Amino acid sequence: MLRAYPLMGFHPITMSYKLDDKGAPLILIQGEWTYHPVFIAQFALVNFNCYMWYGSEKFKEKFSRCVEWIVNNFVEENGLIKWPYYFDLKLYNIKAPWISGMAQGQITSVLLRAYMLTENEEYLKLADGAVKTMITPIGKGGTLSIDKNGLWIEEVPSNPPSHILNGFITALVGLYEYALINKEKGDILNKLLQSLKRNINFYDLGYWSLYDPVSYTHLRAHETSL
Repeated sequence: MLRAYPLMGFHPITMSYKLDDKGAPLILIQGEWTYHPVFIAQFALVNFNCYMWYGSEKFKEKFSRCVEWIVNNFVEENGLIKWPYYFDLKLYNIKAPWISGMAQGQITSVLLRAYMLTENEEYLKLADGAVKTMITPIGKGGTLSIDKNGLWIEEVPSNPPSHILNGFITALVGLYEYALINKEKGDILNKLLQSLKRNINFYDLGYWSLYDPVSYTHLRAHETSL
């Protein structure tokens, strides 16, 4: 049985957002209110944690509204279940629509908890699809990169691969939680963990940590993830 999500706390998100008429959150991206799959998943997981901690139905309701958005907003392409982003990502020269391994992983964690609460098999089926996309190579429509450093679930599908650390770790949490139910995913999980182990020192600057090989941010996110 899954408990509180380990990478999120027990306090409601306080950053600027607004809810649509069905209770799903939007955030400002490039001056426009936008559905952001990672933020929606994190909003769901924070409210799940609050529900586990405080027992208030209001948190469960907020969690459920996010689950509803997830169920109603996936795209299926060539047998892969995806939650696309519909804005360009200029830093990595990516045009919309694009998908994120971090989003696929955190949405998996949301769906597994929704299944735990309801025993609705639809959530488990969608989680299976989210994981399948996460571990499918980028060239085949997924978020997995393969290079001399091993396997990596990419937060953004850039070329060359960006190897964003916290996105990879977050995706691994979703895969780990899924592997507790589906043991067949244990092999790919172990290979990915070995890649993380081999490469983790590259991100350690002694006084700071790399976000990816070209950035110097997200120290707190890395501390929490690790």
